[in-house]
Amino acid sequence: MLMAENGGERILNLMDLLQHLGLAHNFEREIEHALDLIYQRNDGYDDLSSVSLRFRLLRQEGYNVSSDNFKKFTLKEGKFNPCLIEDVRGMLCLYEASHLGTPREDILNEALDFTSKHLKGVMEDLEPNLAREIRSALELPLHRRVNRLMVKDNIMAYERCKDNNKVLLELAKLDFNMVQLLYQREINDILRWWRELGLTKQLTFARDRPLECYFWTVGIFSEPSFSKCRMELTKTIALLSVIDDIYDIYGSLEELEIFTNAVQRWDLSAMEELPEYMKICYLALYNTINQMAIEILNDYGRNVVMHLKKRWSDLCHAYLVEAQWVRRGYVPTLDEYLRTSAITGGTYMALFHSLCLMGDKVTRESNETIDQNPNIVWCSAVILRLWDDLGTSKDEKERGDVSSSIEYYMRNNGKCTDDQARENIRSCISDTWKELNCHYFQSSPFSKSFSKAALNLSRMAQVIYQHGDNPSFPAIDDHIKSFMDPIPLLNQQVILRLWDDLGTSKVDSHSCESKKLGFKAPNKSNLRSTFQTLVYCPKLSGDYETSSNSTLLSPSSEPLSQKGY
Repeated sequence: MLMAENGGERILNLMDLLQHLGLAHNFEREIEHALDLIYQRNDGYDDLSSVSLRFRLLRQEGYNVSSDNFKKFTLKEGKFNPCLIEDVRGMLCLYEASHLGTPREDILNEALDFTSKHLKGVMEDLEPNLAREIRSALELPLHRRVNRLMVKDNIMAYERCKDNNKVLLELAKLDFNMVQLLYQREINDILRWWRELGLTKQLTFARDRPLECYFWTVGIFSEPSFSKCRMELTKTIALLSVIDDIYDIYGSLEELEIFTNAVQRWDLSAMEELPEYMKICYLALYNTINQMAIEILNDYGRNVVMHLKKRWSDLCHAYLVEAQWVRRGYVPTLDEYLRTSAITGGTYMALFHSLCLMGDKVTRESNETIDQNPNIVWCSAVILRLWDDLGTSKDEKERGDVSSSIEYYMRNNGKCTDDQARENIRSCISDTWKELNCHYFQSSPFSKSFSKAALNLSRMAQVIYQHGDNPSFPAIDDHIKSFMDPIPLLNQQVILRLWDDLGTSKVDSHSCESKKLGFKAPNKSNLRSTFQTLVYCPKLSGDYETSSNSTLLSPSSEPLSQKGY
C-alpha cells in the first residue's frame, strides 16, 4: 500500500526533495495524486518532523489542512512542550510550517516564536551543514523563497551528501541545464526585442534593465511550459518601468495629464497632443500591447485588447495621482497611499496580463473579480509595494521621488525614526503574508496556477528589493549570473538514459548545455517509471538511503502501479 509502512512519510520526503532539486514540474500528476491520498489520511504521522512536513507540503499546494494537528505537541496552556527542543530537525520543520499560517491561527504564531527562539540558541552546537541550513531558514523561510533561484545551491548541497541518490542527482543536474538553456534563449530574444524597440536610446532618463524585467518573470513562472508567458510578461514589465520613470522623474504635471488621457483613449490620433518623447513611448506601448492581444486571440480565441487597455489606463491614472501628491505637497495617510501605490507597483498589471497569457479564461466573473481588487491580488500588491519602498526609498529619494510608505509613515507618526518606520513596514509585510495565505486556500474564480503566480510575485518582491534594505542579501546581478553557468554532468550513461526520458531531441557529447537542438515536452510515461523507481529505490547506482532531512527511501512491498500510478 502507498500509505502503509510509513509510506506516506517517505513520499512526503521524496516530494520535498524533488521540489528542492527543481524536478517537481516533471512529476506534477504523480505529486498531485500522492498529495490527495496523504490529505485524505492523517494517521501514521506522530513525530514533529513528519507532521510539520505534511502540513507544509499540503498547505503550499492549497490544501486547507488544519493546524490543530500540532496540538499533540503542546501542553495544557497552549505552549509547546519544552522536550521538543532536543529534536532540532523537527524544530526546523515546525519553524518552516509556521510560515503558512493565517491571521487567526494562534498555535502557528506560538510555533514561530518557540522555534525561532530555540533554533537561534542551538546553532553553535550543531554540525556545520545543519547550522547553515538553520541560519538560512531564519533569514528567509522556505515559504517566502523563490525555489527556482535556490535549485543550483540545493543540487550542489545534495551532491555533498554521502548517501545521495545518484540517478536523482544526475536527473536534477540535467533538468537544471535544460531549463537554463531555455532561459538563455528567452533572454537572447528579449534583448533583441528591447534593442529593436530602442526606447532607452531615445529616452535616456529611463531605466535600461531588460534582464531584471525578465528575472521577475522567471520567479513568477519558472516552469518550462510558461515560456511564452515569461516572454510577453517581460515586455509588459519593461514598458511599465519606462512609463514609471516618465511619471516619477521626467514629465511635467501638464504632460502627464495629457499622456494619461491618451492612454485612456487608446488611439493613435491621441499621439498628436503629446510631446515628442512621449510619442515614442506611447507608440511602443500601443503596438506592443495590441500585438500581445492579437497573439492571445490566436492562441486562445479571446479578444482581450480592451481589458488590457483598461489595466494600462488604471495604472497611468494612479501614476498621475501620485505625481500630483508630490508636486502639490500633499501627504496621504498610509492607507490612502497603499490604495493607490498598490496599483502603481504593477501587481494588478502583471497578474492580469498573466491571467490572459497563461490561457486562463478571462470570464466575466474573473474579470469582474479582478476589477474589484480581489484579496489575493491585493495582498500580493501590498507586499510588493512595501518591499519596493524598503529596498528603493533611499535611491528614489536621491532621484527626486519621495513618495514611499516609509516617508508617509514617518510624517503621519510624529517623531518616528526611519528605522522605526522600516520595522513597522516589515511587520505589516508579515501580517499581509498571513492574509495572503488565507486567501490562497480559499476557492476563487481563478485557477491554481494564477493563485500561485500571486504568491510567487510576493516572493520575488523580497528577492528583488531585500538587498536595498539589507546588503547582506544577494543583489539582483548575482541571481542573474546564475543563469549563465551550467552544472557539470559526470555520469554519462545515466545522462543518456535520462535525456531520452526527458524527451530531448539530441545530445552533443562535447557540450551538455549549449548545443541541444530543441526543448521537447518530457516523456511522461518514462518519467512516471522514474518516479516509481525513486519511490521504491532499487539499488541501480550507489546507496539510495539518505538522512532524515532528505529521505530517499527504502523499498516497499507494493509498486505504485497497483495504486493507479
